[in-house]
Amino acid sequence: MNDILERIQTKSTSITYIASDLAKNKLEALEALKVEQECIKEQEATALLEQASRQKVTELMSLMESEKSQGSVLKAILQAKESNRIEGIYGRMGDLGAIDAKYDVAISTACPGLEYIVVQTTAAAQACVELLRRKNLGVATFMILEKQVDHLRRMKEKVSTPEGVPRLFDLIKVQDERMKLAFFAALGNTVVAKDIDQWRRIC
Repeated sequence: MNDILERIQTKSTSITYIASDLAKNKLEALEALKVEQECIKEQEATALLEQASRQKVTELMSLMESEKSQGSVLKAILQAKESNRIEGIYGRMGDLGAIDAKYDVAISTACPGLEYIVVQTTAAAQACVELLRRKNLGVATFMILEKQVDHLRRMKEKVSTPEGVPRLFDLIKVQDERMKLAFFAALGNTVVAKDIDQWRRIC
């Protein structure tokens, strides 16, 4: 009888140890699962950052190539102007006028045409296009003044603006009066507010 009781006690003790080990193993498994999940999250975050970084590098390289190409285009056209190979070229619009530095952001936002090449005639634009094609330099966008004459009347009209805010066109200073037409064609009667509150009031 005593032998049976001892065996039962031994079994009970073994069961207790096994249950304790199971609980310990279960806790360790949960901890391991938690660590694994955290590692997976970190890997996903790292992968997203790596993807974003690669995309940013690609965009920067594309921008650099674009700027390099545009620089070559402008250089070739200006050389054609200086050598008188093509008549009627004035230059890059952004270089043909000046504005106070505090309006730089406004003019850059409102006038994508700052990169346009200003020429007098359609023939001059066509000659430039042919030059770029021959040299395989890329493309350019042209502002042809003879096609902007319809803007002359509107350009000379007196305009009343809300709260007397200035038009960007009126803030641009040019050395060659003919360039005013190019800037008006690009900007029209676009006005510039002094701050966001004024912008909300007049818009």
